Amino acid sequence: MSFDTEAKAQTHAQEVLEILGAGWTLRVWNNIGWHCAWQNGAIHLHYEPSGSYYHVLIGRVGDYGGHMDLSSDNRSTDPKEAIRSAIQEAQRVFREVWRPIQDSVAMVGLAMMEQPAIAYRKYSSQRSCDDICEMLMDYPDTDSIVVYGSNTSLLSQLYRYMWYERDRADVDILTPAHGVAEINKVLEYFQDGKVKLLFLDIGAFSTGITLTKANRMVFLDEQPDDKRTKQAIGRTHRIGRDSAEPLAVTHFDKETN
Repeated sequence: MSFDTEAKAQTHAQEVLEILGAGWTLRVWNNIGWHCAWQNGAIHLHYEPSGSYYHVLIGRVGDYGGHMDLSSDNRSTDPKEAIRSAIQEAQRVFREVWRPIQDSVAMVGLAMMEQPAIAYRKYSSQRSCDDICEMLMDYPDTDSIVVYGSNTSLLSQLYRYMWYERDRADVDILTPAHGVAEINKVLEYFQDGKVKLLFLDIGAFSTGITLTKANRMVFLDEQPDDKRTKQAIGRTHRIGRDSAEPLAVTHFDKETN
C-alpha cells in the first residue's frame, strides 16, 4: 500500500526526518501510489502505510535499494526502534557469518601467494656504513627497498650517506621523531614509486602501515624469528602487493669478531 497523495507522503517524510535528525536524507516517489524512504549511509528506512510500520534494508551507500533485507523480524511502528533493531541484526550477521567468511578468504588468498625468498647474511659489528651502502647500491635501480633497523643512529647515517654521498634523491627515512603528516607523505611517496629506498625504525613502523610497493626488505639487526620482524614483513607480504615476484628478505645478523 501507499499514500494516496504526494502531499501526505511529503508531510510524513518531513515529520520522520525531524525525528531522525542530522545525517538523514529523504526520498518521495510515485509508483502506483506515493511512497517515502530515508537514508543514512548504508541504512535505508522504509515506511509501509497499510500497516503503519517501518522496516530497514541494508544497501550500498548512495542507493535506495537494499541487499540485506531486515524487514521481517525488525518491523516497528517507531522508526528509531526499527533502525536500532536492524543494526543489531546486521552486526550479528556480520560477526557470525560475513566476518568468518572474510577471514577465511583472506587466509586462503595469503596462503596462495608466493612466500618470501629469505636470504641470511651476517656482518661484523665492525662493518662500516660504506659496506652496507655498497650492498644497497648493488640492487637494481628499479627495486623498491625497505630497510628496517632498531638503531636510529645507524639508520640516519645510512640515509645521509645514500643521500649526500651517492646522490640518491629517491631516498627517505622515518623515525619516531617524525610527525603524522610527514609519515603519511613519505609512505604515499613510497607507494607511488617516488621513493625507492626507505629506512624505517622497526620499533615504530613494524605495524600499522602498508608497504606493498616493496619487492625487497633488509633487516639490519633483527633475528628472523623475531615477532617485530614478522610483523614488519607483513607490511609488504600481504594481499594487494604490486609485484607478482616473491618478496626478497635479507637479514643481517650482527656478530662480533
